[in-house]
Amino acid sequence: MKDIDFINKDVDRRISKYKYDNYLYHYTSISALHNILKSKQFWLGNTATMNDKKEVKYFIELLQGALCDSLPSDKLSQCDSFFQKVFTRIDNEYPYAMCFSKLDDDAAQWERYADNAEGVCIVFNTKNILCAFYEEHLLFGDVYYDFDIRQHQHYKILYDYFTTGKLNGFNNETGQIDNAIACGYSRKHRSFRSEQEIRVVTLWEHMPKHSVVETECVCGIVKKFLKFDMEKRCAEVGITFEDLFERIIIGPKSKQDISSLQSFVEAKGFTSLKGKIDKSDCPLR
Repeated sequence: MKDIDFINKDVDRRISKYKYDNYLYHYTSISALHNILKSKQFWLGNTATMNDKKEVKYFIELLQGALCDSLPSDKLSQCDSFFQKVFTRIDNEYPYAMCFSKLDDDAAQWERYADNAEGVCIVFNTKNILCAFYEEHLLFGDVYYDFDIRQHQHYKILYDYFTTGKLNGFNNETGQIDNAIACGYSRKHRSFRSEQEIRVVTLWEHMPKHSVVETECVCGIVKKFLKFDMEKRCAEVGITFEDLFERIIIGPKSKQDISSLQSFVEAKGFTSLKGKIDKSDCPLR
């Protein structure tokens, strides 16, 4: 872990470079919020069970298709062999991810990710979230939806590799596969572009600090989660767990009353957050 001053400066640089706003929005269920505040953990979900069934494979399939259309016929078997290795890795090394949106009180987000608008939207402090997830093997950044695969760096690198045998910028094939898969984590089908998603993703079966993989039953389905002890992670970068939160917005269809949620938040010791709970203005009913 880098020292706190270095992390703060690097996070400020990233926020400026990518023009992030002060807040990020995480739409989820009431039970998920309850677990977060009770355990002081964040649960990152396995991307194999996320709503976009393609996830990483979308980018890789585009890459493979473009190369197969462009390469000489005598290079196609090498291309197929390479991508078989890539897909084997993807099928066996699904990452864990937590998703945020740039959209505040958004109807589509409420319906898709917050129990059909009966859940909550947790408003996070962008800088503090970036600091808490600051780690070498965690990706934190925008998801891209519209791109020309033939203009992508990996298309050019792999075309040269299959035609000349040279992997420009990588020591070996494994390094190139690692990097291509990492790029796939931040590319999704354009039909999801309205989500304006930012996500944190683990890499290559790496076990980040203060985390453990456990199985939980959620909505009648058994799933794996990567659980982060966020209290410990926050302490390492000089903030408190409560510093991550800016507001809690109760969904427009939720029957949750504000006073009961305030009592729970206060009982867990989050005195500042207690006064930052309100109801969505979204007209969904």
